[in-house]
Order: sequence, then C-alpha cells, then structure tokens
Amino acid sequence: MEENIKIEAQEEGVKEPQDTKVVEKDNSVPFSRFNEVIAERNKLREDMESLNKEKELARAEKLEKDGEYQTLLAEERQKAKDLEEKYNSTNETLIRYETDERNRLLSKLPEDRREKYESVDISTLRNMIEDFGEQPKPNVKQAEAGLQRKTLSENPFKELSNEERKKDWSSVLNSYKK
Repeated sequence: MEENIKIEAQEEGVKEPQDTKVVEKDNSVPFSRFNEVIAERNKLREDMESLNKEKELARAEKLEKDGEYQTLLAEERQKAKDLEEKYNSTNETLIRYETDERNRLLSKLPEDRREKYESVDISTLRNMIEDFGEQPKPNVKQAEAGLQRKTLSENPFKELSNEERKKDWSSVLNSYKK
C-alpha cells in the first residue's frame, strides 16, 4: 500500500492549475486626476478644521452668555495642561537629540580639543569638524617620482662608455616620465 502511495505521488508531482490566466485590469488613473482628487481632499480637510474651530468658538460664546465661566475655565486649564505635557515631551526629545549630536561631533575632534569646544553650538561644531577633516593630501605622484632618481655625487656620464650610456639611458628617461 505504501508503494502505491509513493508511485501516485511521483506520478502526480506538482500540478499547476490549468486555468491560470493573468487578468490585467485597467485601474490606472491619470496623474492630473490624481492631483485634482488630492487637492479636493486637502480643501475638504481645511474646511472641516475651520468648521470645528467655529463650532468651538460658538460653544464658548454660548457658555459665556449663560454665565458658565467655571466650565470654560476648566476646559482651558485642561487644554493648557495637555499642551504643557506635549511641550515637555517634545523638549525632552530635542534635548536628547542635541546631546547625542554634540557627543557624536565631539568624538570626531581630536581629544585635546574636545573640552575646549564642548560649549560651542552644534552648527559651529559641524563647521569646525568639516574644517578639521579637510587636510591637504600630499601629491603621491610627485613623491614617487623623487624616489626613482638616484643622487649622484659627480657626473658619472664622463666615465661611462657608449654602451653603458645606452644601457642606462632607459632608466634616465623613465625617471622623467609622468
């Protein structure tokens, strides 16, 4: 029985559905129409925000007329409390960012100058890092060219025969090539 199952599995293999057809739908929207819809949506959002503000102002005026100053005061205090919490969290995030950025920039400075520039603002510190980072690079080709030449005490060509001059002439010419 196990042999039958194995044989059937080998015979069947992986069968792909025969009705697999790629159906292309034309769902593309022209870019100009897309921009129109986005502009309309943004305008509706602005209108909704202005209506909500007007509604809140009308409600506040009604409460003032009715003499319910305590309710208005409580609402304004709650708004102030919410804004203060939001300010504090944003301020803490900003301080952490500035500290991390300052430490990162100071780590790029030489150790003997870090203490000197700890109190400098971040934008000045960035400019200083760029200035310290830009050091003139030596021209390697000039340095290599000087190493190829031999320093000779006297004029050795006076003592050389014609064959020796021809033999050494290629090294002389190579020393002048760039």
